[in-house]
Amino acid sequence: MTVNFPLQVLYRNQQGATARAVIQMAATWILAFVVHGPAIVFWDYVTGVSAVEDGTCVAEFYSNWHFLMCVSVLDFAVPALSVAYFNTQIYRSIRKRSQRSQAEDAGPLPASSPANLRVPVRLARFLRSSLLVWRQRTLDSDRREDGLCRSPETHSRPFGARSLAPSQCDTRSRYKLLRDRKMARSLAIILVTFAICWAPYSLLTIIRAACEKHKGDPFYNFAFWLLWVNSSINPFLYPLCHKRFRKAFLKVLYISPNIMNT
Repeated sequence: MTVNFPLQVLYRNQQGATARAVIQMAATWILAFVVHGPAIVFWDYVTGVSAVEDGTCVAEFYSNWHFLMCVSVLDFAVPALSVAYFNTQIYRSIRKRSQRSQAEDAGPLPASSPANLRVPVRLARFLRSSLLVWRQRTLDSDRREDGLCRSPETHSRPFGARSLAPSQCDTRSRYKLLRDRKMARSLAIILVTFAICWAPYSLLTIIRAACEKHKGDPFYNFAFWLLWVNSSINPFLYPLCHKRFRKAFLKVLYISPNIMNT
């Protein structure tokens, strides 16, 4: 029972993660169908007039710039602004924590230390980092509980009076800061790529529907194919920016991560 219980918990967590992923993917496809599906199928029945010439394979709303503007807002503006907002929030959080960390590292030395024994700030940072690494390596695994690191005095304290070791907390804070920086950089790359591929098509589609003289604009054809380039880039862009995507992508291709590392 002691062995099976953790395995059961892990299995349930994996099942829950898989179910959430399936629900999110299904919601994406359902939302896309709700936006475009009814308009494609029922447009001419609702309006009573077909705006498409015989022999032309385009959607009925192809020349309705009002509808195209609304769709562009849902397809491009809302996702782009949402990602930009979250990326800005992450950047602001990173900046605040970086300033706080720099202020702590560059703080004055204790007043009790003699003036002739004061060391440069860089050397103090190096000694402090070395001490953090040394203390982290000397902590035993039994001083960890629920993912939180206890101080070296944990065994001498009663249960419930445990506290976090300063070195461990500082290390975890720095790790989280680096992780958030990487996340912000990845979101920025994805956002810029998405904007470059989608913005020209979204704008030119509205202009093309509103202005008859732009019907044969060659830039529209270029923007149309640039839109589909984004779909071909994403399978490589997401694994490049995220380690878990990269592992899943290699797993789908039946490529061992060890082969890629060598």
